[in-house]
Amino acid sequence: PLPVMACHVVLGFLVLLADASPGNLRRMLLRPQAVPSTPAAGPTTDELAIKKVVIVGGSFGGWTVAKKLSGVPERRASDGSSVKLDVTLIDRADYFEYTPGVLRALTQPSVIPMLHSEVGAGTDASVVRGNVEEIQGSKVVLTELDGADAKTKREIDFDYCVIATGSEYSHPIKAAGTGEWTREERQNVLLEKAWQLGNATDVAIVGGGIVGVELAADIIYKYPEKNVKVLDMQNSLLPELPPQCGKYARKWLEGKGVKVELGAPADLDALRNEDYQIFMCVGYKPNGHVYKSEEESPKPDRVAPRGALIVDNMMNVGRQKNVFAVGDVMSHPQPEAKTAYTADLSGNYVARVIKALTLDTNAQIKPYPELLTGLDSVPLVTCVSLGAWDGILVFNNFALPGKFAALVKWLIFSSKTRQLRGNAACNFAWDVAESLSFILHRLDRARRKKTS
Repeated sequence: PLPVMACHVVLGFLVLLADASPGNLRRMLLRPQAVPSTPAAGPTTDELAIKKVVIVGGSFGGWTVAKKLSGVPERRASDGSSVKLDVTLIDRADYFEYTPGVLRALTQPSVIPMLHSEVGAGTDASVVRGNVEEIQGSKVVLTELDGADAKTKREIDFDYCVIATGSEYSHPIKAAGTGEWTREERQNVLLEKAWQLGNATDVAIVGGGIVGVELAADIIYKYPEKNVKVLDMQNSLLPELPPQCGKYARKWLEGKGVKVELGAPADLDALRNEDYQIFMCVGYKPNGHVYKSEEESPKPDRVAPRGALIVDNMMNVGRQKNVFAVGDVMSHPQPEAKTAYTADLSGNYVARVIKALTLDTNAQIKPYPELLTGLDSVPLVTCVSLGAWDGILVFNNFALPGKFAALVKWLIFSSKTRQLRGNAACNFAWDVAESLSFILHRLDRARRKKTS
């Protein structure tokens, strides 16, 4: 795993160097990615088949689909006809939020503006701001939220639909309700929560996973005088990661004065009576309610979270071969961590499938994630921050704690937020890093198989 870490650092420094450099290099690397124009010669309009792709949800998975389908030129299908994609991206918010950065924003409000970018930035998708009510048959039914048509219903037909509606999570880590659907509203809420946290004396964090540990670390790093405690029913912190990660995180937190209480449910009433400010960092609820099917769905072959859309190996929902789900909202036969990284991977896969099917509806396509990784699984890749200058970098069963992990976390934040604004250099860097993670995943699998 060390080569991929080194590549992250090298690519990150190249991106930051390009961002700071003057002249032609900056203009070449950081200009918005150009969309190839349609060739002048070729089929006439009446011979051109327009395939409509509608993406519901503009966060990590949905944005990746839109990005991967952007700039796809007019192409010749297997039957001789010409095909072009028309991509529409629908989201009820008028902003994209880099959710992993919200935890740091609660203790460092100056980063709040960096968390948000335009929906669909860096893609050539047509963006529609609307609240999707249902997806049924080959139509998306929504209520417009912007412009002269606000609050009116609209139907959008599609040839392919991608459901990327994500999940709900505890507030304020994720936005809640209609009062936070604009960037201004959301930023005001985060500023208010950061002010409340700064004025609190006692803070309780319920949940000892990645979110809870990072939030506790950020709070105690910024406010060492506060009384902070982490509570979880599990017997260790970071149970979703290799065991050494939880041990390191607990030692770090307790060394800073954080109380860690494990193995018993949190008594929320008692915490409220003691005037603790409580952050709930447990569980998530997939937003799969928008999908409606008149056909009987296949019998589920696995237990999925309530609200999740069960997909097959091709990411198809139910029996509809032109409806896909990606990211938090879907439940796939191969379990995987629900992170921005895996949402990007599922979006990448579905984009490839759609491009293949538009040329040949009978195309033979490898299942997810084999088409991407060459294996039946995706790598576990994550970076847990512990304050500003410590952390844990994880690749499968390998964990590297210390300052290097904190540097990688900073590079991820800096480059990813730029990529989501349409930065071409950062987009290239992330494509390379993703491909390297697949190669290292295969090498790691071969090594473990050889030593077992």
